Amino acid sequence: MPYAADGWIGQDPIPGGIEISEQQYQEGLAGMRDGLHVQIINGEFFVGPLPVPEPEQPPDPTFKDSAARLNAEYQADIAALNQAFGTAAMAGGATQAAKQAAITNQYNARKAQYQTDYAALRAQYGV
Repeated sequence: MPYAADGWIGQDPIPGGIEISEQQYQEGLAGMRDGLHVQIINGEFFVGPLPVPEPEQPPDPTFKDSAARLNAEYQADIAALNQAFGTAAMAGGATQAAKQAAITNQYNARKAQYQTDYAALRAQYGV
């Protein structure tokens, strides 16, 4: 009596395999010659293409990963505001104080948003 297991067929018992009919054995041989794969699916013999594994899902971000991303975004925004503040100071003129005040307001708003986002992140991860 022939036997089959995932990727194998033979006339002798195969560990983890099942008994198959002579017709299934011949189908398995023909399929393997054609590049197909012998499989046992839910205890049933099947000859078909080699199964394509599902892609691995990326791991969920950790608190450290999420905090690093949040910090990097914040630092980039603050660097841009610092550069704008310096540019306004260098340009001088009658509107310098107004420009710097507007940038200071943007800085304070961004800092408050960062603190809110960081607190939410801590709550999300229970840290």
